Amino acid sequence: MADDAGPLRRKLAVILASDIAGYSRLVALDEEGTLRRFNTLSRHVHGIVETHGGRVFNTAGDAILAEFDSAVTAVRAATEIQAMMTAAERDMPAERALAFRIGIAVGDVVVAANNDLLGDGVNIAARLQTLGDAGSIVVSDDVHRLTADKLALGFFDLGAQNLKNIPRSMNAFRIDQDGASRVVSAVPASRRLSGRFAVIAGGAVATVLLSLALWSATRQGSEKPAVTADLSRFDAARVPLVSDDTRRRLIKGYAEASGLKALAISNDGDFIGIAANAPDSTAAGERAKEACERDSAATHRRPCFVYAIGDRVLVEAGRFPLPLPAEISRKPAGQRFGSADTPLAAMQQGRRLLQEYPAEKRPKALAIGSRGEGVWGAMSTGATIDEAIRRALEFCGFRAPGPCVLYAVGDDLVTRPPQTLRIVGALTFAGDKVIPAGERQRLVEIYARGDWQALTRGANGTWHAVAAHASEALATAAAMETCRQADRDCQIYAIGRFLVAP
Repeated sequence: MADDAGPLRRKLAVILASDIAGYSRLVALDEEGTLRRFNTLSRHVHGIVETHGGRVFNTAGDAILAEFDSAVTAVRAATEIQAMMTAAERDMPAERALAFRIGIAVGDVVVAANNDLLGDGVNIAARLQTLGDAGSIVVSDDVHRLTADKLALGFFDLGAQNLKNIPRSMNAFRIDQDGASRVVSAVPASRRLSGRFAVIAGGAVATVLLSLALWSATRQGSEKPAVTADLSRFDAARVPLVSDDTRRRLIKGYAEASGLKALAISNDGDFIGIAANAPDSTAAGERAKEACERDSAATHRRPCFVYAIGDRVLVEAGRFPLPLPAEISRKPAGQRFGSADTPLAAMQQGRRLLQEYPAEKRPKALAIGSRGEGVWGAMSTGATIDEAIRRALEFCGFRAPGPCVLYAVGDDLVTRPPQTLRIVGALTFAGDKVIPAGERQRLVEIYARGDWQALTRGANGTWHAVAAHASEALATAAAMETCRQADRDCQIYAIGRFLVAP
């Protein structure tokens, strides 16, 4: 039978996909208020899209899809949408504020009879959106290439991403809307120093950020470090992701590089490239990046990012979050890592992690962080357990994004997952945006008394924690009772190191 519909109409378009981070949770907290505010904000989004020459072609629930003829105007519209959202929601409590995640991609799309758009361009934009957190904009490699030299924005390279139902991997970039940093564009010098870093459950990192040491020594009653450091000045002992052996070699190797020099690191920490005697800073960065990627191409084909030029680190401090030292426990929790671990079973690519972590025989560690309405995990290996723990927390902290919970060391769990309520994220007091800053140290000290712990909050904004209980049920009951004595409408916020929901 002949096809009477005729050929499909296709075109090249820039697709902007957006949704509200944590929308289901927000609706559960306040259904009518959330829907009313979203409808108002949605009308503003439609207006911004039209102002920039775009067209909203589909909406579903909290999702808004728009098309543009230009990548530059699409990114401008996205940044204006995020600025509008920030201003509109500035007076809302952090736990109730609406914030879009936005993904932007260029692709060949099919135009449906109702002018809806279908195809890879739409799918990729929607997948990129899920890589970001609240208020973020994540773009494809093509969008970055078309806009990086035309807009006063910074781009952080997230590395090669394997997107769901997309057959090929692609690089993604997160936009820094303050324009404080810019990714050094590609290309070419010298030396490889390797380590081993295994990344599971969600893709690779690039433009990783600074280093450990702000929380290296915390005194009781204070979150200030005992020693402060100039985190913008190169220090081989603080280079992220790489092995301890690579750090030791860099102390001499980078210091001895002559003239104008640069250091690039692969997004898995396995390779580095050093350039020396470059004519200018741009050439130094390009040569170091090319050297790193040339070595990487022989095995892993990992993208690299420029970490330092001369003695200055390019990536900004604060983008590489870690938990407080008091939150990192290596003590076995009396439970072995198993194939049905609750936080991992529902995680994106969690099945792969559940297979690969038990099979690894070297010193290893696994960290878990919050991402969207779930968890994200990263495992690492090292020559020592200390090295494996450091690298797992480093990678997870950036990619989650936010400080992560150390979940397993070797084959032992060091953080037991709750079984009675649904896990929706990982709790670190260093990174939680809901708990007031003035309450965090008090809660850290209570939690430090040992398992099992539970945390509740009341309608009047009070927080109540208990610890050192014999079971999850006893800790939960004690936290609820403590809260009810001082407040009303008490809710369980976390059990142990995991955020929970009914």
